[in-house]
Amino acid sequence: MEIIDAANILEEGGGIQQDLAENRINIGVTQSAIISFLFDVPAPRQRNPRMGSPTTSTNTFRIPDLLESWPFERRLNPATDAVKTQNEAWTRSLKLNHGQLERALQKAPITLIAALTCPLVPATSFQTAADAMTTFLIFDEISDQLSESVVAGLYEVIEDVFEHPDKSRPIGECFIGSLHRSFWNRARQGATPTFVKHFPTRYLEYAKSTSEQAMHRDESRIPDLTSYMALRWKTVGGMPSFGVTLHSLNISDDELSDPKVRRLESLAQDMLIMANDICSYNVEQSRGDSHNAIAVVMHHNNLSLQNAIDLIAQMFHKSEEEFLTVMETVESMNDDLCTYVSGLGCWVRGNFEMSFEIERYGLDGEARRGGLIKLLPKQTSN
Repeated sequence: MEIIDAANILEEGGGIQQDLAENRINIGVTQSAIISFLFDVPAPRQRNPRMGSPTTSTNTFRIPDLLESWPFERRLNPATDAVKTQNEAWTRSLKLNHGQLERALQKAPITLIAALTCPLVPATSFQTAADAMTTFLIFDEISDQLSESVVAGLYEVIEDVFEHPDKSRPIGECFIGSLHRSFWNRARQGATPTFVKHFPTRYLEYAKSTSEQAMHRDESRIPDLTSYMALRWKTVGGMPSFGVTLHSLNISDDELSDPKVRRLESLAQDMLIMANDICSYNVEQSRGDSHNAIAVVMHHNNLSLQNAIDLIAQMFHKSEEEFLTVMETVESMNDDLCTYVSGLGCWVRGNFEMSFEIERYGLDGEARRGGLIKLLPKQTSN
């Protein structure tokens, strides 16, 4: 298989830098001070160069081990069991009474996802993480089926909730309003000023971007990879997810806006997008959803499925290597900022691992180990 230079796909300035290959620093022989602050882990393993995946047919594919050299290991938050009970009770109190949402929650066990992606946060913040992911999933399931104009209306409801959290929601309003009001009033309790200030901004940017995604869906339009990544950077929900880790942290605006910290956030976002799109592609293609990096490069670059996956994996590893390099250069971090940056690394690990541990994407341990996966047939509408 011809190896395609992923740097030629994206323009300079996004999460993938075109000059990485020219300015590569060997990160495999050092252990990050940030990692060692919270983890007792070995140095990152050297990754052997790959010339594509083993042979596959047109209706099978393999998912490469994207994290074979990632130093942040799989962990679960120790408060998982207690928070699971609390989150389930809160979800029941919402009285969704909606079969599709209930099935979606069953396929994506919220507390497990939160435990994998937020292993370092204390119990109170972990409760907020689980509630936030419940809110994300419900909004995502609803907005995925709606037109641009309807999703834009939901955004206005959510914006009003964050601006006026103590105001009762109007009778007859979509339950999205009461859902977000309940979540935000619970989340604010015991939260730091850093979280209260930054989480709404991050979440609203994510919610607003879903209307643009709905527009692309309405038009059946497949953007080029640069345009796709720019939109996906917001729709993946990475920034509000990272924002959950701020719940117990006090970090100044200057520290959060430091160019290196922002770069780490951007690179972590890129890795979330690429890993998620690789793992979710099979389910999404079966229902005709082309809002996926794999579908984009297959369409615009005339690639086979496996070649497209391998290309996105190459891009992932470029972001991975730059993340670890930048992390080594961040100086004078206090404990809270160090915890936040480590939390980004945990999110990258948890996001990939959970894809094989929940029903949502139809993947299992064999797929995680690089086994062949059969392409799902296209769904037909009744």
